[in-house]
Amino acid sequence: MTDSQNRTASASRAVTVSNVVTPPPGGAGFTVAFSYPASGATVNGAQTVGLSTTATWGQAKTFALSVDGVGIVTQRYGDDLLVHLGYDEGGERPRTLTAMVTMAGQTATAALPVIVANGGAPPPPTR
Repeated sequence: MTDSQNRTASASRAVTVSNVVTPPPGGAGFTVAFSYPASGATVNGAQTVGLSTTATWGQAKTFALSVDGVGIVTQRYGDDLLVHLGYDEGGERPRTLTAMVTMAGQTATAALPVIVANGGAPPPPTR
């Protein structure tokens, strides 16, 4: 810096730059969502379940899918994932699909209610 009388002065300050993105407190810094089927849909037979995530492209992540808390598939993958499930039970029953994506020690989850209807005899009533 130079003033009106041609005197100069300088100053310096050390600065550290970090480009690491800190996830928000209380959860993962990304999401997982069902792209298919729709919430509350009636499904039967072999069913395709579409999952997508906002997790970092190109970074290894693990997708897991469960039906009513029972694990169906777990797979390390890139980004989008399509899973083919076979629903093989009689009657019409509500089910909850749960998707989990884990990346770099963080996990995002999503739940999706569906109705499984295969046209068989309804399950016996519970007492």
